[in-house]
Amino acid sequence: MKKFAEFGAPILLVLLCAILHLTGLGLTSLIEPLEAVHAEAARRAFLSEHLFAAGSLDSSIPPMVRWLQQLSFYYFGINETAARLPGAIAGIGCILILYIGCRPYLGIRVAFNGGLIFATMTLFVLFSRMAIPASPLLFFQLLSLILINTGVQRSGHGHFGAPWLWGGAVCAGAAALTGTLAAGLVVLAATVAHLTLLIRMHPARTLGWLASVLGVFALTSILPYLVVAVTSDLSGAKQLLVTQLLFTAPMPSAGDTVVLFPLIGALALIPWLAFLPLGFMQPKSILAADQAGRTLRLMLVIIVCSVSGYLFTSSSSMLLPCLPTLALLLANRLTHESKKLQMPVRLASWVTVFLLLFLVVVSASAPFLLPYLTDLYPHLSSTMPVLNEVPNLGVIPYIIAIALFFGTALMMRARLRQVSQKLFELLFTVALIVNCTSIFGLMIVSNQLFSQPLTQLARMAAQSSAPEAPIILYAIGDRYSISFSTGRNTVVLEEEQWSLLDSSLDAPDAVALTSAPRFDRLSVRNSRYITVAREGGYVLFKEEPGTGGNIR
Repeated sequence: MKKFAEFGAPILLVLLCAILHLTGLGLTSLIEPLEAVHAEAARRAFLSEHLFAAGSLDSSIPPMVRWLQQLSFYYFGINETAARLPGAIAGIGCILILYIGCRPYLGIRVAFNGGLIFATMTLFVLFSRMAIPASPLLFFQLLSLILINTGVQRSGHGHFGAPWLWGGAVCAGAAALTGTLAAGLVVLAATVAHLTLLIRMHPARTLGWLASVLGVFALTSILPYLVVAVTSDLSGAKQLLVTQLLFTAPMPSAGDTVVLFPLIGALALIPWLAFLPLGFMQPKSILAADQAGRTLRLMLVIIVCSVSGYLFTSSSSMLLPCLPTLALLLANRLTHESKKLQMPVRLASWVTVFLLLFLVVVSASAPFLLPYLTDLYPHLSSTMPVLNEVPNLGVIPYIIAIALFFGTALMMRARLRQVSQKLFELLFTVALIVNCTSIFGLMIVSNQLFSQPLTQLARMAAQSSAPEAPIILYAIGDRYSISFSTGRNTVVLEEEQWSLLDSSLDAPDAVALTSAPRFDRLSVRNSRYITVAREGGYVLFKEEPGTGGNIR
């Protein structure tokens, strides 16, 4: 039975993650701008056959994710599935690394339960299914933490731990190439604090270890830029080093503010959200002198370093290491001491019930509320054109609401009957329901609302225009998903450049894309603009054949 648990647990984790991360990966269009900017940068670099493609777009994207996406394009072609595949595989790897790395110190059961909690965190799965650096960044950070922790543990017991330490430094350098220099340094800061505070070693030996790790980390981080400097352009390598390694924000959020992103992310952690504080309510386990206690203390150090890095840089990617560490702390608590916290468990359960009911109400009322959002917030009509012509969402919001209500009923039934013997099994079942409905339901809804209309019109524009003709985008910004899905260049015109639009549409079969409100204003200025297609708040239009526009 022990051998079955030892080999069966990682297999079950991989199968669960494969279903959540890989199912329907390419069925939806790229999300603007989160996914589209990274996928388009990788497409341009792939077509140019250079590690670092020229251009302002490419110089602002972390290189590691672009290299992984280029490799995926080579084997699977340029499409949405290939753009998202590196992140999905990295997400599966994160779960496996978390289990394998923590099993020797926390035990099979805690490591397995921690993997299940982490695998059913909707926020993590959503990031893994997107063509952004979040999942690969966390993969390298976790691998670095596990390797350095193993090296520290071995060194503390008098064994030879240098290869593990150097391997962790290499992975920290890879994390810096996936995100920013701070993303790699936060891993080293956590492990250095762990070494200094938790394991007593000779000062000279500690300084030697630290110098070697920092040297390997620095070499790994700047090696690609040194190659560029030697083989091609020294000044270009300096610019890339500054823009990519030092100041890139690899995972943009809604404004990337210190307060807004945690609030948005918190809703994607249901039902685990209210139970996460329980992970800190285990002082005996955390203060224990055994390997499990040292590992749990390392989790706390990682959380402190990650939150400090986030507050210092305001980059949401700095919070990523908090997810697996919180999962392990909660798993250890629920596995060993869940019966000792009846009141906190009861309170967390009812908080979860109310949060789930809130999501049920939002999902069920979404088809009725969306058409009125522009009346309440007029500025959304220009930033979110789909709200001007909300498509029919069908029964999908109601299916999501029913599934979430079923999970809510399970929680309420368990609380009313005071069922606490199988708390983890109950939470995992509810988490799986919330995860599947949120991922696959919201994936379809968000695609219908935001991504699909513009992508379909862009493909129609590519089919109706000359092969080398660019697609004109009027007053909607540079949409990188259009270039990625059609393979065409785009010409971006701002709203005050409406006079240039007439000359741009003089070319044979020339077409343009804009939002519905702006097209209505354009029709007043030029009566010869006619609609080719209209969908989801966007309009594909052209100039009626003739001798020029009737500009007013």
